[in-house]
Amino acid sequence: GHTRGLGKDLFNYYKNLKHDVIGLNSDNSIEEIVELSKGSDLFINNAYTDDNLQLKLLHALKSNVKKMIVIGSVATINPDYKDPLYTLNKKRLELDFNHIAIDKIDEHADLLLLNLTSSSYKDLQTLINTIDFWLHNSTIATITFRVD
Repeated sequence: GHTRGLGKDLFNYYKNLKHDVIGLNSDNSIEEIVELSKGSDLFINNAYTDDNLQLKLLHALKSNVKKMIVIGSVATINPDYKDPLYTLNKKRLELDFNHIAIDKIDEHADLLLLNLTSSSYKDLQTLINTIDFWLHNSTIATITFRVD
């Protein structure tokens, strides 16, 4: 999503750099998101929903965009016992991501899984630097931030 939090920050950052940026969120249907995103240089898969929209978009767009960043979570390592559905969804997302990204085939996008912590969301500049680094080094598949 692009309407709040990290998605809004990244949307504004790349828009201010004069990139052609399209803002989409969980209010858009999967079909709309796929249609509007086809052929994109970069898709940031950021909008978490309880019905696992991120997982659906990973599969729907893996052959339709050039690069995709999937926002994951360290909850896959340190479960969030207060929100077991969130932990389960992020684990499923990471599992499917790894199957696609590690054994990359030519028609699939370059993929990055950014496993974030609550503290990493507060350090926008490090996140931007990480994304920019990956855009030039897209053989990296996963980056995990530590809890500070």
